[in-house]
Amino acid sequence: MSTGETNRECGDESDTGQSDDDRQVTPVSGPRMLLRAEGLAVFAASVGAYYALGGPLWLFVVLALAPDVSMVGYLAGARIGSATYNAFHTLVAPVVLAAVGLWHAAPFLVWVALLWAAHIGMDRVVGYGLKYPTEFSDTHLSRLRNVDDGVSSPDIETTLH
Repeated sequence: MSTGETNRECGDESDTGQSDDDRQVTPVSGPRMLLRAEGLAVFAASVGAYYALGGPLWLFVVLALAPDVSMVGYLAGARIGSATYNAFHTLVAPVVLAAVGLWHAAPFLVWVALLWAAHIGMDRVVGYGLKYPTEFSDTHLSRLRNVDDGVSSPDIETTLH
């Protein structure tokens, strides 16, 4: 079965009438670029809110790279390492922490959540993505790099369909 047939089954071709071979991914419209732009927006909004809420510079310096401590999980192997890293590099926990901080009027929790979100946003901007349990460099953004560049591989097609 070809990629175009797979996409028709997934309903991807119905709106455009084009197969994958007819579509062009531009640097601006590619998923990787959009995820990086989203990361920049998260970073800018988080840092802006942090300073608007009076967050101290010392806390920013101390916690700027704190989520990267999660890489220690890779000492136990790629599966545990990727799970640990991903747990600290998705926006779920910082959003929950910010909500708890707002609910309890605890500015310190909100500051920590904003710095955490800023870290995640900056990681996306520079191209660090969520990890697959194969190896540290195998990320959702590295796989999208191949898609944006028009390179096709069985792993990418399996992942995307």
